[in-house]
Parts: sequence; C-alpha cells; structure tokens
Amino acid sequence: TLIIEFCCSQSSTISKVADFHQMQGIRLSLERGNLRSNKHFETVISDVQDWINQGYKIHLWGSVPCTVWSAWQRIALLRHPDSYKKQLHRRRVQSRALVRKFVRLAKLVRSFGGRTGYEWPRSCDGWEDPAIKASLAELEWTEACVDGCMCGVKSVRTGLPIKKPWKFLLDDPEWAESFRNHRCRGEHDHTPCAGKDTELTGYYTKYLANLILKDMRHDSDRPSHSAESDHEYSGMVATTGPKAPQDKTARIAAHLNNIKEHQEKLLRYGKPQPHRVKDSVEPKPFDPSEDLWCSLVTLALSPKDPRSRCWQALEAVDTELTDLRVRGVWDEKNVKASGKVLEENSSAHISNMFSIVGLKNFDAPPEKHVWKGRIVLGGHDIREGPGKAKVTLFEQTASHPSSMCAARCAVCYGCLQVDGVTLQTDCDKAYTQSLFDGPPTYVRLPRKWWPKGKGWENINDPVCRLIYNLYGHPRAGNGWERYADGICRKHGF
Repeated sequence: TLIIEFCCSQSSTISKVADFHQMQGIRLSLERGNLRSNKHFETVISDVQDWINQGYKIHLWGSVPCTVWSAWQRIALLRHPDSYKKQLHRRRVQSRALVRKFVRLAKLVRSFGGRTGYEWPRSCDGWEDPAIKASLAELEWTEACVDGCMCGVKSVRTGLPIKKPWKFLLDDPEWAESFRNHRCRGEHDHTPCAGKDTELTGYYTKYLANLILKDMRHDSDRPSHSAESDHEYSGMVATTGPKAPQDKTARIAAHLNNIKEHQEKLLRYGKPQPHRVKDSVEPKPFDPSEDLWCSLVTLALSPKDPRSRCWQALEAVDTELTDLRVRGVWDEKNVKASGKVLEENSSAHISNMFSIVGLKNFDAPPEKHVWKGRIVLGGHDIREGPGKAKVTLFEQTASHPSSMCAARCAVCYGCLQVDGVTLQTDCDKAYTQSLFDGPPTYVRLPRKWWPKGKGWENINDPVCRLIYNLYGHPRAGNGWERYADGICRKHGF
C-alpha cells in the first residue's frame, strides 16, 4: 500500500510513520519535483497509473502551501498595496492550479478504491476562494475539524499547547469519525503560534500522523456492501436457532416469516398497554419477545443545561452552522448594517438566529447517543421597519407536519399486512432546500458566528438576507410544502 503526500515537505511525518501501518510513503514535494509544471505533473499521473496497474493500493493526502492565503497577506496588502498586489495575485494563481491538480489526482486514486484527504488551517482564506471551492466541490467530502493542542502540538518556546486549528476534507465518513474527539475542550491554556513555532506547526505530530493513517482503508480491504447489508439484515432476524440461509431469496423469505411470527406474538388488539418504566441511567436491554415501543427519543437541551455547552454539543452546532453556510441559506457576501437595510426597504423583517441542541437516542446506552445541533430563526420575535414593530400576523399554516399519530398508523398498516414491511425516510435539511418566498427578511448572527477577517466588526448591527427557508420561521413549512409538492408533481405523482 502506498500513501502519496501531495505538496508535502521533504521531512513530512506521515511518510515517517507509514511503515508502522504497512504502508510506504511517497513524497511529492515542491522541492524535489516541480509540481507547478504541467509536464512534470503528467509524469506523476502516469506513474500513479502504472502503480495501480501493478496492483498497488494507493491513498492520497494533500496540503497545498497556504502561506498566500494567510491573514498576514491582508496586512501586507495594506502596507504595500501596489507593489505587493500583483505578486500575491501571481502566487495565488499558482496555488489554485496546484489545488486543481490535487483534485485530478484524487479522482484517479478514488476511482480505484483509495482514500483521499486534504488539509488546511481553518482560518485559511483559501477555503473561501471561489476557484478553490469550485475545484474541491468536484468531489464529495466529509469535513473534520482538529485542534493541534489535542494532538500534542506544543510551543518550543514555552512548552504550552498551541491550538493550531486544522480543517480536514475526507472522502470517507467512517474515516472522519476517528477525528471527532479532537477539538479543544478549553481545559488548558494555550500559547500563541508565533516566531519559530509558526514554521514547526506546519509539521504534523506523530500522534496526528498515526491518527490520519490508522483508519485509511482501501475499498478492497472493507467488507463488501452486500456483506454489510447481510450482516445488518441477519441482525434483524432471530439470533438463536439455525444459521440464516445464504441464498438471497431464502434469506428474505426467512426474514418475512420472522416478522409474521413476531406480529402473531404481539396480540395487542383490545388489550391496554401498560406504561414502560423509564430508567435513563441504566436502560433495560431490549427483549425481542416483548412488545415494540416508540424509542430513539431526542432530548432537547435547555440553554441553561451544562450539556448544551459541552464539546460534543459545540461541535454539533459548528457542523450545522458550516453546512448551512455552504448551502448559502443566508447571504453573507452582501452583509449590511440593519439601519441601511431599513433605509432601503422600510417594510423589511429582521430576526435573530440561535442554536438548539438535542441528544438523540437519549433512552439508549451512552455509546448510542448522537449529538444534534440545529440553527434556527427566532420566529417568535420578528421585527418590521424602523419602529421595530413585532410581526404577529402570518398566513395560516398550510403544511402538514409528520406526527406520532401518522407514524403509528403507518406502522399499524404495515403490521396488518401478511408480507408488509414498514420503511421510514427523511429529507436531508428539508426546509433549507426551498427558497424563501416571503417578505424580505434579514437575519442577525450572534457575534461568535461572525466570519473572521471579513470586517463585520466595523459594521453597525450586521444582518444578512435570508435566501432559503430556515427552521423557526412561521412560513418555512409552507415554502417547503410548495417546493416538495412541485418536485412530486414533476415526477408524475
């Protein structure tokens, strides 16, 4: 197995520790080979293709030099606006070209089952560059944020931890899970990344390099999709008795027969259901012979609950906030002062945004808990015009939200059918798929959510235009239902 490092240094840590993971490191450094040259890059593509043909399993990790995208460049432009602007533009053109080459190489590696990842500091301006965003968007990624202080990054000057916030783009959600618990929890002091530390933090610690490699698995090293499905499928039938048949048709028949037997055991018609004794500390193990109960409860955490400020909750909110920003739910590029908005449109609506946190599967064992963050609009306090009059009248709710009654009816109908199988699905970020078509509405972000280095602190009460429907707005459900209705009709329903 080969691990290729794109635009790495000549002494990169990943290649040093690759042997411990039965891998061989291949460094594609700017010092050793001129990756900026198209001719040289074509030889790299050819070499990788030859290695694949020879049977090597190949993974790729990239990190194009980010110096030209650092915050210091803004200061340099202020000090030397004319002489430095052209130079910086030329260097950024080269950086964009390197990112495009990384993406091309990543597509090749992925097409043969290899893993690919990309890293930059979270504060890097390159993440927001339109050309780079477009290049990286050609592939699907899962984002993972890591803080250096949780990976052993320390100052050589003071010995204190350095936060060093990184952002990784990974092509495998399971791989991304291994980075989940590596955000700073605020349990220690940090020292600024300055002087000699600045250069040294560009090198990964051995801990981080091992973390990157340990779950980097080639597709051929994974159980096949059908095998995983079979495992989950067999887990739904009785675990005692004869082994589940290997033939797919026979396996489905056995599964349906098991459902039928379980339905016959329920015999719930005409019998009152006793309330289950709830024990959130030590949940009672599920007994297949007992009746089925509604479970997978989500506990909504109050802002006063300390759990709403723990690192898992904050990470869930950060993930949701990032996702909504990527979707462009509100227009941050054209941020304005609220006073200017009302001068331009005296009937504009303005509302605050805030976060809520839920703990999914709360009634399950702790290892099954899932932290869910959601960004919502304060629909209870929308203000209109210079007088900030509270908006109280909206069109009557016309959407049809799902309910426990509807869910139970569907389950009941499925159970009544001899060969019935009840399935459930959900739309990913449903409301935010549909454009907001109500009165011009602007949202006010909490100060902690303001993008760094964008000059928001110089704007008096910055607000952004709402583009897509957002949870919490009284009309969001109406907009989503009209959108969903149009999609269904488009496909013949």
